[in-house]
Amino acid sequence: NQNVVKATSAGDAELTVTSRPGSLSILGRITDCWVADEYELHIVGAYHIDGRAHGPTPGPDGTFVEQFGFIF
Repeated sequence: NQNVVKATSAGDAELTVTSRPGSLSILGRITDCWVADEYELHIVGAYHIDGRAHGPTPGPDGTFVEQFGFIF
């Protein structure tokens, strides 16, 4: 999965995620009902200094900084 969130220069943005069952970006899989099947789920947002998303990985070292994270 490749998800991209763009924020304004003031840092305002909205995040909406829909993930169907299947492989996750880096590791693991989502089942039909992850709430019942998984202990926890982490969502992490990274700021890409180079302005590019790098697919299923955050990108080369020095091109991103983790900005927020949610654990469900």
